Amino acid sequence: LTGAARERERYHARLRKRERKSLQKLLDNMTLERDSILEVMGFCLDFAECAAECSAVIVESLLGKKSETAPVLLILARLYALSDVLHNSNAPVKNASAYRTELQPKLPAIFEMLSKLYRQSTGRFSAEQIKSRVVAVLKAWRS
Repeated sequence: LTGAARERERYHARLRKRERKSLQKLLDNMTLERDSILEVMGFCLDFAECAAECSAVIVESLLGKKSETAPVLLILARLYALSDVLHNSNAPVKNASAYRTELQPKLPAIFEMLSKLYRQSTGRFSAEQIKSRVVAVLKAWRS
């Protein structure tokens, strides 16, 4: 195997069924509380060798069919978790950097969904509140 092929193979390990369900449950029950976001980020770093699958589960939680009916606060909490995972992809954890490789190509679709959410916002959480939270994430990435 070439070096690049070995690298891809290393972070394409698979989660066990119960581990995948555990990540999905964490994402389904998220809040904007720090501990909730930290739990998802910690899970992802603990399973960095499965970065491709963990990333797919996170992206599915944001873009999948079930996300269309998810509360705005849940979507924002998942965005915060994704942001934390990306930020910590520089951590000295084996294969953590694979999260950046896996998640960056999905960001345009995620932000398109957030834009749609912003434009269609009519509920308790106003468009301006959505915008300010998303902009805060972008500002954090810039620094």
